[in-house]
Amino acid sequence: MRPVILLACFSAVCLAQQSSPATPLARNEWTITAAHQTTDGRISHAQGHVELVTTDLRFRADAVDMDEAKTTAHLVGHVTVEIPNRGTLTADEADYDLISGDLSLKLKVTPAH
Repeated sequence: MRPVILLACFSAVCLAQQSSPATPLARNEWTITAAHQTTDGRISHAQGHVELVTTDLRFRADAVDMDEAKTTAHLVGHVTVEIPNRGTLTADEADYDLISGDLSLKLKVTPAH
């Protein structure tokens, strides 16, 4: 059977209900750590054990591309989104708008036989 791809969209601000991660950040601020980071113009690339922490959420992924001008992040590979006091979402890919809090998750689901 062919895998089914599901897209889920959320407003992360609503999910987090204004809770903040362990590291206090001002509204619309974020930090990113990774094994390797490079910059190509306005795009920052982070690879290897990437952690992106925002005011409301904590992301982990294999790689993240950040568009500094658009304030968007594209996360790929073993993506987890920790929502304080709510739980954790997992996905193959995610797109996150750091200003609006809009979050899209891409999942691959293989139907049961």
